[in-house]
Amino acid sequence: MARSAVAEYLARLFGGDIESPDATVSVGTSAVEVAGGDGERVQLTFVNLSANNIYIAPTPSVSSSRGILVGPNGGSVTMSVVEDGILPSLQWYALASAAASSLYVIRVRRYTIAAPQGS
Repeated sequence: MARSAVAEYLARLFGGDIESPDATVSVGTSAVEVAGGDGERVQLTFVNLSANNIYIAPTPSVSSSRGILVGPNGGSVTMSVVEDGILPSLQWYALASAAASSLYVIRVRRYTIAAPQGS
């Protein structure tokens, strides 16, 4: 089966095939890891599915005064290696203003590395 135009473009851009696993994570009033560190991750998106404020940060010391607010009811944060450098590859933590707050996480990562051209 032939690759789609999007798959071809992304493979050329990132030097390999791309996958996009997703998960919904329950976030409470204590910091929880929501995305482990991954040097192959090229984009990361967080969507707050709850009615509560959720804060994210690349540190377990995340708080309302040390983190990025992901607003309630669909607020989102997206980071890409193209625009944001190393940020999507870091380990990320979250903390919510109330227990059992749902955070949807989409990780876009390279999972195969293309062979060099002309070898």
